[in-house]
Amino acid sequence: MQIRMRFLKISFIVGLFVVLLTFQLTASAADVLADLRAMDQRVEDAVVRADLKFLESVYANDFRFTHGTGNVQSRDEWLKSVARRGFLSRKVSLVEVELHGDVAVTFGRLDVIKSGEGGEKYSLKYVRVYERRNGPWEMLMHRTVELIRQ
Repeated sequence: MQIRMRFLKISFIVGLFVVLLTFQLTASAADVLADLRAMDQRVEDAVVRADLKFLESVYANDFRFTHGTGNVQSRDEWLKSVARRGFLSRKVSLVEVELHGDVAVTFGRLDVIKSGEGGEKYSLKYVRVYERRNGPWEMLMHRTVELIRQ
């Protein structure tokens, strides 16, 4: 009887540990998802400010930006465009995130107001791919999948 009670106690403790570990992993995944959603907006804020230092830390060396027109820019080409400060506002919404180990895919809507005469406004739907490389997440690509003129 005493052996059976010890077995039950140990089984209970192990079961409780597994439940707590599962809860912790779920909470960690939720934190990663929230961080990546927020990262999409932090990137857009940096584009508006032309914060090249921040963008260089986020964009992978092999980053590609594919516009809705089909034009593809390398990391350096896109950063040169950003340096010209061509945007008044870039706001993301409806962001969803899929995690695949050390790879994440975000997709959502981006509302843009360009600087300059007339302040052209448009919205677009995008897809981005991030990879966790040596710690932080790096953006590998941005692709505009649908352009919505207003």
